[in-house]
Amino acid sequence: MIRTVLEMRVREGRTAEFEQVWRTAAAVAARYRGAGRQTMLRDPVDPLAYTITADWATREDLGRYQSSRDRQELSEVLERLREAASKTLLEVVAQVAPAPAPVGEDVSTTAGAPAREPVTVDAQEGSVHA
Repeated sequence: MIRTVLEMRVREGRTAEFEQVWRTAAAVAARYRGAGRQTMLRDPVDPLAYTITADWATREDLGRYQSSRDRQELSEVLERLREAASKTLLEVVAQVAPAPAPVGEDVSTTAGAPAREPVTVDAQEGSVHA
């Protein structure tokens, strides 16, 4: 899996429009083969700073989207709404999903609590035991 990470600085007074246009762009991108999760993040301290991530099954899938007319047209609109942007392309090596809560357990009282089962790490073997 490939993940694109875009760091963007939006023009003052244009954040609402930027967010709406991005949602439209994300919905269009989601129709392309290989498209995965897309996420928009905003810095809570600097509300003009955004990070956008998008997952793609393969570089070829990403390339097809990047060379599409859809992406070109949507990017032109987004470019007018931002001051600066940088992009990084990463290969996803691993992802860990959260463990499901035990059935019937009130997760509101256990959020942030340590795991019930002890976890040991054997650095020499490179293994983890739960």
